[in-house]
Amino acid sequence: MIEKNWEQFISTGKIEDYLSYKMAQQELEIKKEGQSVKKRESGAQGSESNCSNGNGAFGNTCWRI
Repeated sequence: MIEKNWEQFISTGKIEDYLSYKMAQQELEIKKEGQSVKKRESGAQGSESNCSNGNGAFGNTCWRI
């Protein structure tokens, strides 16, 4: 899709075509960011426990050795 928009801009030189190309490029980047965020969130939820009592790996209440 992005290549198609770029080719359109190259052939016409219109600002509208360039803006269409940039919009498609931005939408693709947003989609990629959304997918990477979902992967990070699912990884954290799947491997870490939710210890509300403060005795988890990162929630120790006294922090003594």
